[in-house]
Amino acid sequence: MLAKINEMRDSLAVIFYALVKNEKLTTAGNNVEADHEVLRLSAAVEDLEKKFLIPIQHHNVSTSSVIAGGKKTKQMYYMMDEGVIRALQTEPDTVFRKQEKELAVSEWQRKSKQTKKLINEQWRAHRSFDHANQKRIRRQITQRRGISRIRSEIPLHPR
Repeated sequence: MLAKINEMRDSLAVIFYALVKNEKLTTAGNNVEADHEVLRLSAAVEDLEKKFLIPIQHHNVSTSSVIAGGKKTKQMYYMMDEGVIRALQTEPDTVFRKQEKELAVSEWQRKSKQTKKLINEQWRAHRSFDHANQKRIRRQITQRRGISRIRSEIPLHPR
């Protein structure tokens, strides 16, 4: 664990220390009740989670935002579970392996959604192109021949 902490830049080490002390952190400018406000906290938390494999809890809170003119917005604060803090002290490798698995699963789910979206977009594009192409061919044939011949030559596909 000490090796991982030594690899962290100073700002990440301070954030990690605050989280290990079981303090609530939020991004500067939020209206969330927290122990500390930190600039660019979400980027630091992402580094801690993905690069150093440290699990951090994300909590959404509905608050009124000064920037949004008093409208209700969702803002976030971060903290660490006490069980994770104890596990980091006693068996950090287990925590890192579990975090690595969870990151892999979430990455796989994200890529699966992207793949499904791409397949659906390609299918729709192909279908609309095919339909447009059939209309164009019908129009060209109509200009050259009589309408009775067209119906026998081009099968109409039901939609």
